[in-house]
Amino acid sequence: MSNTPQQSCYQIASTIFQTYSISSTSGFVQVSVYTYSTYITLYQSSSTFKDLQTTSLTSIQSWCPNKAGALSFDASVSNTFKVNYGYSEISLTPLSLFCGSPFPVITYSFYNPSAVPSGMSIIGPLIKITDSLHHGKYIVRVNANAPPQSASYDIQVVVNMYPSFSQSLSKFVVQLDRTATYSLPQIVDPEGHTFTISIQLISVTTQIPTHTCVSLATAIGDTQIIAYDSTLRKFTITTNAMTPITWACDFKYEIVLTDSQGATSPILPLTLSIIQGHLPPYWVYDPPKTVIMHIGENINFNLPESEDPNGDTISLIQITKPSFATLTPPFNYTLSPQTNEHIGFFQITGNLSDGTSQFLPFEINITVFNFAPNFTKALKNQTQEINEFIEYQLPTISDYESPYTDPISYSICFVQENQYCDQNYPGFVTFVKEQGLFQFKGVESDVGNYTFRITLVDSLGNFSVNYLMINVTKPKSYRTVQNQGPPEFQSPIQAKLTIEEGKSEQIKFPQIKDPDNDLYDCSVNLGSAVTFSTYKNLALTISPLSSHVSSSSYTIQIILTDKNKYTLKNKKYQLKITVTAKQVNQTTTERTQSNSNYYIDDNQMVVGSKPSSSQNQAIQKENVTMRLKLVDITNTGKAKIKVYSRSSSKIMQFISNTTFRIQLSSGGEIVENVLYTIENGNYSNILVLQLNFRNPQTISIAQDYDKLLISTIRKISIVESSFIEIFPIGVNMEGFIPPQISESAAQKQELIKKSGDYASYALVSSNLLLNIFLSGILAYLFGLLNDISQLTMLSLININIPGQVSLITTIIMNLIYMDLLQTDLWINNIIDLDSEDDDAICPSFKLAGYSSKLTIKNLGSTFVFIFILAAYQMGLLLTKIFTIFFTIEKVMNVFQKAKASLYWNMLIRFIIQQYQAIMISSLVCVFHNLNGFHLSYGEYLEKTATVGQKISAYIGIALLAGSLIAPIAMAWVINKHQREGTLMSTRFKENYGTLVDGLKEGAHWIIPYWNVIILFRWAIQISIFVLLKEASAVQIIINLVISQMFTILVVYLRPFQNQSSCEAWVNIDENNFKIFNEIIVTYYLIFMLLLTDIASDNEQRLFIGMVELAIIGLCVFSNILKAGIVGINELKRRKAVKRRKELQQHKLRFHPCPILIYHKSI
Repeated sequence: MSNTPQQSCYQIASTIFQTYSISSTSGFVQVSVYTYSTYITLYQSSSTFKDLQTTSLTSIQSWCPNKAGALSFDASVSNTFKVNYGYSEISLTPLSLFCGSPFPVITYSFYNPSAVPSGMSIIGPLIKITDSLHHGKYIVRVNANAPPQSASYDIQVVVNMYPSFSQSLSKFVVQLDRTATYSLPQIVDPEGHTFTISIQLISVTTQIPTHTCVSLATAIGDTQIIAYDSTLRKFTITTNAMTPITWACDFKYEIVLTDSQGATSPILPLTLSIIQGHLPPYWVYDPPKTVIMHIGENINFNLPESEDPNGDTISLIQITKPSFATLTPPFNYTLSPQTNEHIGFFQITGNLSDGTSQFLPFEINITVFNFAPNFTKALKNQTQEINEFIEYQLPTISDYESPYTDPISYSICFVQENQYCDQNYPGFVTFVKEQGLFQFKGVESDVGNYTFRITLVDSLGNFSVNYLMINVTKPKSYRTVQNQGPPEFQSPIQAKLTIEEGKSEQIKFPQIKDPDNDLYDCSVNLGSAVTFSTYKNLALTISPLSSHVSSSSYTIQIILTDKNKYTLKNKKYQLKITVTAKQVNQTTTERTQSNSNYYIDDNQMVVGSKPSSSQNQAIQKENVTMRLKLVDITNTGKAKIKVYSRSSSKIMQFISNTTFRIQLSSGGEIVENVLYTIENGNYSNILVLQLNFRNPQTISIAQDYDKLLISTIRKISIVESSFIEIFPIGVNMEGFIPPQISESAAQKQELIKKSGDYASYALVSSNLLLNIFLSGILAYLFGLLNDISQLTMLSLININIPGQVSLITTIIMNLIYMDLLQTDLWINNIIDLDSEDDDAICPSFKLAGYSSKLTIKNLGSTFVFIFILAAYQMGLLLTKIFTIFFTIEKVMNVFQKAKASLYWNMLIRFIIQQYQAIMISSLVCVFHNLNGFHLSYGEYLEKTATVGQKISAYIGIALLAGSLIAPIAMAWVINKHQREGTLMSTRFKENYGTLVDGLKEGAHWIIPYWNVIILFRWAIQISIFVLLKEASAVQIIINLVISQMFTILVVYLRPFQNQSSCEAWVNIDENNFKIFNEIIVTYYLIFMLLLTDIASDNEQRLFIGMVELAIIGLCVFSNILKAGIVGINELKRRKAVKRRKELQQHKLRFHPCPILIYHKSI
């Protein structure tokens, strides 16, 4: 019925409306860049009221005149207008109104989208459409307003888009005398309409002015040379040796696509070109497209179709590609990003070659994402009344890249008022990590608001941050008297339980009673005992294994909560569980029976059978003692222990939290018993212990590093068929602890290290490549590295430098010694160098990469280079012997050239470049592994028990002798030629030019010995580092004296050539730069002296560490800048020399730059 008196209603159908609500969640992090996400939740509901707009669908002309005041549009007029893409107009004048008195005001608006779409405008009753309006449906609302009545009418405008090609039309080229086919790309119509194709040849042209093309009429009429198949939509070009040359032209076509509704595409040009001559390959359609993918995803694709105009075979020449890209010939790529290094933007670049000098370059842009994990629902803030027990289950977690980035881990902390996030929760909050469950029971003193930050981290380190708030409030006064108390157990429940590993026990709960006879819930929080405990039907089942043995107890919490409708009350009970190891005083028979699961039959290797008594009596079993080595202690609190065992997979199952005693030593005193958990130990012979320090931020903040002492306190025996292996008691291990940092800071350090490795590869490889084309460029690289090594070598002084200094110097030292082959990952597979007694001589040496006392391990890549150099020298020797017996002129010429250019100079260059690594490795081996030859014959045999140890010892002795002899031999060579007056002769420079490379000629007799003096300086410094490793202050003072002496020598002698010339880009005096480097060394040593126990304040030490890092950065940057300028100057000098030669050849007069000759009396 109508709400207006004396007015009837017209019945219409109900309509359905949809409502939408938008809720925000916290943002997530994509590679340390914060973003924010918004989720839209859709809710659908029905409304039963009648919609006035639907009356526009019904004509009421028959009764409207009798109903004054009614207003409606004529629904007989269609409300849908279909137009083809392009320029058009729609008139709304056919719309008419009924029963409008007076005539209403008409307005027009857009309903969907609400904003005016580009390409559509409304001018009065006229809708104008341009070619900016693309395919889609658009609603225009016409509103009629004649107070108090109003009506609206929706008009739908449907734009029909023209069909188009799925790929671009590219120029198709074919050589005269070849046959080729070109298929048009697939045609797509957005609305799925049928379509027609119109193809017209409009011109035949050429870019060669003197060339005459076939006429347009001839080309149109000839269907033999260029034919089009309308069924297959394919062009066929057929030419041969008899085809007139006038057909070698560009044939330009115009293609128009029209659908069945009349929508016509723009004119699409296509060129078919017949050519003479050689052209590179080209893309038939579109070039390679951008690839967007996610970590863990695999994508396989081929390069787009390509064609060679001359019919040559096309091959792919790879230039660059990311490590996760694999090329399967000829043109198939597989992308499989898997690690953090694979996240970001990458490029594949290459050339398509036809076997000649011409090629088609290409690049493929690849973007790899790793979305952070997030909750599937927004977190709901909680409100808890005091003494009430509530639980909140976190929503499930969703990760786009799952399961590849599984597992997802929690990190929860309590946000305090100063925004500091504390890992310790308020006392009334419990979080069951295994179940993702919060439990709250705040008392009156806990009233207030609490915020928790919940971080979800995937296995690759990407994370999202979410916040949960809990509000603890006081209950309303009238409700507190409605609940007399919580439910309770009628009889006492067991509070403590001691159970032996391998056994099982069940605890049944007593009867429960509530004083108000309310219904109740019994919930159990298993906590850390969840791995060996289950709860079902008011009973606990506890079944621990050997890995659960621990000196600390496990806590299970039992909570009884009533369901009182006024206020909730609960009561908590705790059960302490202690898991003990099996008794070690079992008889042999009992121990054999208990370990029967680990007996292995010698013949069949069958696990699980028991040996018979006769077998036990017949087999004489060997007692084997396992060996342990503390491999590493990380800056994130992980200790890695290597277990040398015949049955490591079995012994790992018995190692638990009671196997080791771990202590923290600082300044020679035990300051803490360290708790630990076992992270990994069942899958390899490396045992990973997560150390739980009380105050990790205070570890190793003084001059000396703190130490970790690990002792075995539990004996374990594994009985096998032919031997008994024993994990002994009383094995002691120790290692220094680096300053502790967070996981995120550790990831950044790893990123810096990998970036340094990549930079090393790039710098060395690019200089080697340049040296092929510009001989001598490599000398600038070696000069650069030697200058920087003067500073980085000081990191061997045994002082704990805060910050990133140790990491940066290690990266630079690896570059200086060209330690790029990562021999630590594979050399042990060739030579057995593994020993549980082998370790670095002190922390500074280990951080610098010298983590062993064995020569081969410390040499790293240098050992491989020595082997290659020895093989090269042996090859020259064999070639010389060959030429004695067989006189082959070409072989003799090659031998003479190789000997002249590479024999001595290459050897000298290698000795100078690798002298520090060779001297350090050999000196450490002789004076710390072989104890300076002060050892008995039995000790010597023990030190050289394995082949690897023997080789290391012998090579160490030989290299130490060579390191001492080499500078003396170099000095003898210089002295000999200096006395003979041939020091500057061509022959001397060809054979020994490296000795005096870059030095000033004839200024002072001692200048030619400068590189020899440098070697002696390094020898003295390295001896101080190795032999006085415990006296760091003495090391610093001696190095300061040496640095000052060398500064004075450089100022007085100025031994280096002045590279200034009129062709130079920037003139640099090498002597001044050497003085600058020595000043940097001096300042570095002075600040290092402040890092001794003189400075005890931690903040002051951190500031000095930053200064040291800045000094290293200044040194590296200035030396790289200098090397770049010198390289540019050298290129300009060579260019000038080449130009002079050309001018002299043309007999042109040339005025050289004036030369200033500097004379100095001595």
